[in-house]
Amino acid sequence: MHPCSHPRRVIAGSAPLVTGVLAFVTAIAAPVLAQENSSQPAPTQQPAPVVTPVATPAPVNTQAPAATPAPAAQPPATGTAEAQDPKPVPPAQPTPAVQQPGTGTPAEASATTTPAVGSVLVAEARVKCWPTEHSPAFEEVLAQSTLVRVGRSESGHRLVLLPLGPAGYVSKKFTTEPVEGKVKTKGKAVAFRYRPKSGEAPVSALGEGAELLVLGEQDDWWKVRSAGIEAWVADADVQVFDQPSAEQQAAVEQLAAAHRQQSDAWLARQAELAEQARKATENQKAYAAAEEAFRNEQSKPLAERKFEEIEAGLAKLATEAAADSPLANGIASLQKKISEQKWLAEAVAVRDAEPVEPKDLPKVNPLVRDNLERFDTIGWLRWRRGLTGPGQYVVEKGGQDLFVVICSSNRYDLARFVDKEVGVIGPKRRPSNESLRILDIDKIEVLGIRR
Repeated sequence: MHPCSHPRRVIAGSAPLVTGVLAFVTAIAAPVLAQENSSQPAPTQQPAPVVTPVATPAPVNTQAPAATPAPAAQPPATGTAEAQDPKPVPPAQPTPAVQQPGTGTPAEASATTTPAVGSVLVAEARVKCWPTEHSPAFEEVLAQSTLVRVGRSESGHRLVLLPLGPAGYVSKKFTTEPVEGKVKTKGKAVAFRYRPKSGEAPVSALGEGAELLVLGEQDDWWKVRSAGIEAWVADADVQVFDQPSAEQQAAVEQLAAAHRQQSDAWLARQAELAEQARKATENQKAYAAAEEAFRNEQSKPLAERKFEEIEAGLAKLATEAAADSPLANGIASLQKKISEQKWLAEAVAVRDAEPVEPKDLPKVNPLVRDNLERFDTIGWLRWRRGLTGPGQYVVEKGGQDLFVVICSSNRYDLARFVDKEVGVIGPKRRPSNESLRILDIDKIEVLGIRR
């Protein structure tokens, strides 16, 4: 059979032949085409026929100057597929601005050399945590006509640049001990809250070592100011001056001074409390020393006990200790014990002392026993009713009336002496028409009462 009569054998055997023919034709045609292209002007609209594949140029960036493409019809001189066009250079990207909390954006800081100032228009402007309608607010408010630096406007609210930041709370667990009125945070994300309550979302998170100005304390919380925390007021509550005057700028500094005074007041109070604690410790030690000295004196014989120095120390301690101090009752009790001990020592000393004979005492006449002879009469005072006239008082003795008694001076109410044994002093007289003598009482004494 002829080789051409079998299709599969023809195709398989003719493949090297076809490849060689195509390479020969290409080698002959390339110089001819190059000569024709050099003798004719380059086309402006239609591209030249491409004989060999050329690398596709990369897309040109619109922001950078476009590179001039090489003629598409020129074949590669070396027979390689590398592109002859320069690679496009990407445009430079702007560096993103880093916004610091509470200081506004960098654009605002560079827009003017002096920050804008706002004047509060309402009686009390609430200082909010975020620029939203229902945002919680910090405890402090800005009074009417207060001047404060302001920043950008956002969602109907104006950023206020408080000199030392808004007043909020941080937990004592995540701060250092206060030093000169300041504490530092301990932790990578310490919660800064608008009120001392841990069950709510914090206003912001403070980094490690953030310095906070202490205003006070409440239970396990420090009340502090942080300059890195943003604060907001409603746009309608503040009037903005983009070019503040020198007087307005000076007024802004007054707000900063007022905020510093809050911290200074807390520092002064802490110093006062520390001094009180130191004084209380000293007083406690002095009282303990006085008690020890009192016990030492009690161990001595009664005649050798001396309490004068202890008394003087307690008197000084009583003036220094407050009336409501826990030491006040102890001081008073110890003073009472010392007084009792001194009285006991004096009593024992008097008891044990040798009797002293009296000297140069005036002579006293011995008392004379009263034998009732000084009275003009003695008896029982009776009231006798008259038969036709008024009654009369009489002195009765042994069942017999001795005298009719009167008191012309009205010094005594004789009715009070009726039925009592009396001694009477006074002049006597006997009227011609009376059977009994009359005794006018100058003095009367009760000697006995009828049982």
